[in-house]
This record gives sequence, structure tokens and C-alpha cells, in this order.
Amino acid sequence: MMKKKIWAFLLAAAFLLAGCRRQAPPPEDPAPAPPVPPPETRQEEDVRSITLEKLTVEVAVEWAEADRMLSRLGDLSRLLEDALAACGCTIEEPVIITIGTAGGITAQALGEGGVDAALLPETDFEEMEGKGIPVLTCPENGMVAAVTAVRPELAGEFLSSFASALTETQEGQEFIDICYPGAVFALPA
Repeated sequence: MMKKKIWAFLLAAAFLLAGCRRQAPPPEDPAPAPPVPPPETRQEEDVRSITLEKLTVEVAVEWAEADRMLSRLGDLSRLLEDALAACGCTIEEPVIITIGTAGGITAQALGEGGVDAALLPETDFEEMEGKGIPVLTCPENGMVAAVTAVRPELAGEFLSSFASALTETQEGQEFIDICYPGAVFALPA
């Protein structure tokens, strides 16, 4: 009988313990993620945006350099397009690069609007008598980068974009290095 009482006591204690067992609190909802702030809308400071249908640039070089330059026309076109795009100027058609070996003929083409921009000897540019706009000079080499005065859409913002593209971008520096290794162009004094 004692065994029955012990079993009854143990059984009652087990039920009591089972009934008194503390329930674990329900798992807490994970803390909500902190709100993601909306992306900052940064206003570009003085962003220039110019779109031109086409652009033709002639590079005057010595006769001995013509073959080397002709083999690089595709590179020159791509580099100048990329440099201009980095400065806010989009050209709808691929930039056309031509090579000239006579600075006087390049100057004449620039003055008449046959080319939109040119890198040519400063002495040939001076003979144009105001038919071109100087953008950059390289006194060490006696060269100038200029834009024709015939196309009004190339005045104003394009002039500064063209100058920035050639002097402030990696692509512009590569363009200049291909045309005139070691030359440094800067704004006219």
C-alpha cells in the first residue's frame, strides 16, 4: 500500500510540476528594420548639357606622323566622344576625326566651317583673321585648339566643354597624347 501511495504521490507531483511549468514567453517579433532614408536628390551644380548632331575635328600633324595618326582614327573618335560626354556634351553621330598635313589648309577648312574644330599650328590659326575661336594653346609646340565661328551652336557652352574635355578628363589627355605626345594644352593667356 505504501507503494501505491508513493506512486500516487509521484504521479500527482509530476502532474503538478507539469501544470506549474512556466511557459516560455512567445518569441518577440524582430525589431523592425530602421527606415531607409530616401536617396538624396543631389542637384548638380552648374551642369552643362549640350547635344550636337555631329562634330568634325581636324588634327594637323607633320607628314611623317600621318600614317601613325590614320591608324588611330577610331581611338581618337572614341576618346573625344567620351571626353566630351564626361563634360556634358553629347554628340549624336560618331565624332569624325580627320588628319591634315598642311596647317594652312586646316585653318582654311576651319574658317569656312568645313571642320568644326581643329588642332593646328598657331601661325596658321592667326592667318584666319577672326574666323575661328581659340580654345586652348600649347606655346611649347606652337599649337592651338580652335573652334569655327561659322556654327553658332559651337559658341558659348560648347567652347568651355571642349576645353574641359581635352584638359580635365583622362580621355582628353589620351587624345592629346596620341596627337602630340608630351604636349600640354591650356587656356589662352
